[in-house]
Amino acid sequence: MQKFVEIIDSNAVRGFTNLQLNGVNAGSKEWVKHNFYPNNGVVGVLLTDEAMGPEGTMCVIQCDTTIFVPVLPKGVKFITESEFRRKLPKNKTLGKDVDGKNARSASNDIMNYLDSMFGL
Repeated sequence: MQKFVEIIDSNAVRGFTNLQLNGVNAGSKEWVKHNFYPNNGVVGVLLTDEAMGPEGTMCVIQCDTTIFVPVLPKGVKFITESEFRRKLPKNKTLGKDVDGKNARSASNDIMNYLDSMFGL
């Protein structure tokens, strides 16, 4: 029987792991390829709650075919299948790496400003 979870604490997500599932990295290197970051509200199927990491046991949830998210148990809550199905379409919006894009954009703006200021 499948168990469904929702991320409730994105600070509990562990994106820098060496964990691989079916040859797919379960972490930020893979998420970048899909413009995805597991923010609060993202839902998934619980694959295991017994994965071992440097901080102890972790849950691994599958948010899409090739998106696996390691997260500490305190970072998820169990939801019903109907809640999962209702919230699943929002994964695309909630999971977008907007913060990363904004940070990169701001960094690029600053560098462009400095280049123009110093004639570089």
